[in-house]
Amino acid sequence: SGPRPSLAPLADVPVTVEAVLGSCSLTVDELLALRAGSVIDVDRRVGEPIDLVVGGRLLARGELVLIDGALGLTVTELVRREEAGFHQRKIVSP
Repeated sequence: SGPRPSLAPLADVPVTVEAVLGSCSLTVDELLALRAGSVIDVDRRVGEPIDLVVGGRLLARGELVLIDGALGLTVTELVRREEAGFHQRKIVSP
């Protein structure tokens, strides 16, 4: 393989970045029953790393932080290329 092409032409292209806190599986009835104050149990626990997903691919993991009253993410781990397949959200039965 030859020299890598420059990414400079792509530098200003916007991408969607998601911080995935967790997921769960709900039935339609359970969704329709949601009200203000409802609590949804997701597949992550306090202290577990948050997934940073870019374009559907897992890029990094990190910890939630508070920055001037807003949530942020401190990157604690960059995911290796062989682990960075399309993000598979774990589904758990309610």
